[in-house]
Amino acid sequence: VPLPALQMWALTLFALFASQRTVAYPRYSWTKSQTRVPTSSLPSLAAAPEEAPATWSSSWYPLAFAAYTDGTKPQRLTLLGTEVVFWRDVEADAWRAAVDECPHRLAPLSEGRLVGGCIECPYHGWQFEGGQGSCTRIPQFEDAENLGRLASNSRSSLVVLPTVERQGIIWCFAEPLFGLAGTLGEADPQVEASKLSALEPLLVDVLDGRPGISKVDYSRDLPMDATTLLENVLDPAHLPFTHHGTISNRAKAGPVTLTRRQGDMEGPAVGSGQPEAGFALDRTSGGVGSGVAFKAPNCVVSVTRRPGSFSDWNVVYAVPTSPGECRLLVRVVFETGAMANPQRVLFEALFNKSPAWALHANNHRVIEDDNIFLHRQEQNVLVAGHLGWRRFVLPTSADAGTVALRQWLESHGERGGPAWSPRARRMARGAAGAAREDLIERRRAHTEHCSACSGALSRAEAVKSASGVSAYLALVLSASASAGLVPPWIITWGAPQSALAYIGLSLCGAVAHALASDVIKRLTVGEYPPPRNRG
Repeated sequence: VPLPALQMWALTLFALFASQRTVAYPRYSWTKSQTRVPTSSLPSLAAAPEEAPATWSSSWYPLAFAAYTDGTKPQRLTLLGTEVVFWRDVEADAWRAAVDECPHRLAPLSEGRLVGGCIECPYHGWQFEGGQGSCTRIPQFEDAENLGRLASNSRSSLVVLPTVERQGIIWCFAEPLFGLAGTLGEADPQVEASKLSALEPLLVDVLDGRPGISKVDYSRDLPMDATTLLENVLDPAHLPFTHHGTISNRAKAGPVTLTRRQGDMEGPAVGSGQPEAGFALDRTSGGVGSGVAFKAPNCVVSVTRRPGSFSDWNVVYAVPTSPGECRLLVRVVFETGAMANPQRVLFEALFNKSPAWALHANNHRVIEDDNIFLHRQEQNVLVAGHLGWRRFVLPTSADAGTVALRQWLESHGERGGPAWSPRARRMARGAAGAAREDLIERRRAHTEHCSACSGALSRAEAVKSASGVSAYLALVLSASASAGLVPPWIITWGAPQSALAYIGLSLCGAVAHALASDVIKRLTVGEYPPPRNRG
């Protein structure tokens, strides 16, 4: 093959790779579609009553997995309608959380920075410690006496939320969000024993030092209400159909028998004389001890026990952020120590040796199986208001989890949903539908708040840029070498051999460019249609 023709072929191949792979994947902004629900049927997010149900207010909520949270800068999450900032206090070696407002001019502290263990407001540089929420620095003051007087004033303090790290999760106690407006700043930040006891039912005993356990942690912000997510994970019958081609198969579909019982499968009792604490369902078709439990107000634990073999747990936390939106934290836990080889070796390698970003990319595919239609199902339910679920046709015991949850929400929620903080902004719950692209976007929903995936994205973008430039330069050098235009010190072989070597380098760059582009795509946007609808 003539050398110029070979060079042209390589250049064309590189251009093809670039045109197919070098796509500017959009940073979706959850643009609302034109489909709207009649506002007359929507529950308004009015201020919550002075005494919100204790099930919601006197409870702990997970904010993020500590291992995947960047502790060098403030993090933000909306919780029960109120924006909360949380950060790592390096001086106290503890996580801190507070309402995301500077008392000076109500600017969001999450846009500021960390100075030692304190958080600094981006507007005028006021600094606050996270233990008591006291103001420690006001650059505009000329003397320390004035600062001391102001620091003792509760109005100049942050509204702090008790915060702890347990089982690798950052938790905060929501009670300060439900105080009266005049006393929110006086909330006691000390984590008392009575408050910590409320956290115990939401933890999973199997994760406390049990040997032979492997797990994968994953989080994502979802465009659906927390109650919709809870209903979904209480429903094992959907797995063979929704997740066909990812984690299940339609051929496995069959009757699912769920029966409600008193008591929980793991840890403290649920439902035994305490209906507000949740409920448990046995599954007779899933193995001895299999079933699913709802631990109020935000946790669902599914367990599958295989007699004479291993067990696995799926732990889901549905954090109510805003009406129609929530944050998902999920732990997939396998008892790998009870597996036989080679299955044990395979699972331990998968869970413990795989890069976190690759595991999360696989989790995305599973979540997007549901995402694409759960959001719109929620819209259909809301057409009839918060009791829209009563239009459901539920003839089998497979829907026992749906019935139990909806009845629980009617008894212990507000208008069939969470009890929102009095500080919650007024907004229509699910007032507009999200576009399909929003339902499968990954950058904002996960990557930006996961340190493992954001780091992988940065590295992939760097490889993509470098490989693109190097591939182009190698082609230029190849053409120059064949024409004898390259300086002699660059060429160590004859001109034809050098040209072929540069073509090879260019192809390597093109392959690296393509692989990096694929990683970027997997970390920023999902696939459509889902696996269940292909072929």
